[in-house]
Amino acid sequence: MLSSEVERIRQDVEIALTHHPDEPCAALSGDGHSVVTLSFFERKVSPEWMQAIEIDLVEEHLDLEDDDGKPLSWARGVCLLGFHYWTGRLVAQCDPQFSWEDKIGRGSRARSIQSALLDWVNQAAPICA
Repeated sequence: MLSSEVERIRQDVEIALTHHPDEPCAALSGDGHSVVTLSFFERKVSPEWMQAIEIDLVEEHLDLEDDDGKPLSWARGVCLLGFHYWTGRLVAQCDPQFSWEDKIGRGSRARSIQSALLDWVNQAAPICA
């Protein structure tokens, strides 16, 4: 993988980890439980990632609740734990040494991936093939 491609991935991950003041949370917030609509990712990820998320991660989910706790029979959205895994696998493709600690529980797994991604972004010079 070219260093410019690796740098682009690093920048995209950094964008997804950034909590903007006008947003409730970052895209990679350590939330492993929520299912969100595609619009959740607007201004939180790059335009290229928006397209990839729509193709790779948007799916139907059954037996959910809306923000007020009212039952929904189904909704189209993205599982945030799935987004954390998707991002982690993307980084692992360019850096075979990248990994995260496997945890029990959806929130713990998401936070483990988030923490590993933050460490990877903050490396002075990511080691990528």
